[in-house]
Amino acid sequence: MTDEEKAAAALKTVATIPARPVHAGDWEDVLHRAARPDRSWPALALVAVAMLIAVAAGLGWQRYQAPTLSPSREAKVAVKDDGAVALSWGRLEVKSRTPARLVTPHVVSVTAVGRVAAEVDSHSTFVEVFEGSASVRTDSETIELHAGESRRWPNAPALPASLRVSEAVMPGACDERPKSEQAGCWLKESRGDGLSAQVALYRRGALAESLRRFPAGVLHPEIRLGLLRQWIERNQLEAALREAIDFEQACPDDPRLDVVRALRRTLESRGVH
Repeated sequence: MTDEEKAAAALKTVATIPARPVHAGDWEDVLHRAARPDRSWPALALVAVAMLIAVAAGLGWQRYQAPTLSPSREAKVAVKDDGAVALSWGRLEVKSRTPARLVTPHVVSVTAVGRVAAEVDSHSTFVEVFEGSASVRTDSETIELHAGESRRWPNAPALPASLRVSEAVMPGACDERPKSEQAGCWLKESRGDGLSAQVALYRRGALAESLRRFPAGVLHPEIRLGLLRQWIERNQLEAALREAIDFEQACPDDPRLDVVRALRRTLESRGVH
């Protein structure tokens, strides 16, 4: 069918539609509506702009909530399917306004809010909180750390009974003073020389200073064991291993040598070096 034939057929169809009278009021309404500008397009434009703003705000909120990761150069970091950050080696600092989850080979999870760092080596995970808090969960416990606190996992080995003794090794000149005066007395005594100063330093807990000033003093075995206890209690295993080795070398005739040697071997079996 040609175009002319199609047009003729359309005219015949239109001619069959019955005419309907148009009232003057209806015609005025048609003219009024034709003269009024169509506001649908501005409205649609406003809706489109609002949707774009909402999408941008949503993306911005996601970026606001997403943690900021600052890995060290040698760090091995991966993001798991559940959103947790897996750290298998090196150091990673996490900044997050909402709970961020971190996993390592030695802890089940570290849930951090604020600024938290984790460091992983071949035998342990060290967690340090600078701002906010961190909840560290292992197979046996859950520990809450707050700003300024740190800890290493796995836990340090238990100290043998013979190394847990921490009483005063001998009486000192300040024992007879009232308790309120003893701290000042020990401080004054520790400034001197000889055995009285060593005792005062030990009683004050200034073990590192005592060992520095009196490396071969009468009390140096007790000072070294005191430092070893401190490192174990703080879970600083590398320092504890060094102290155990130093004790073996400096105190070969001490009756507790075998106990310290066994502790050193336990640390080494855990991969501490």
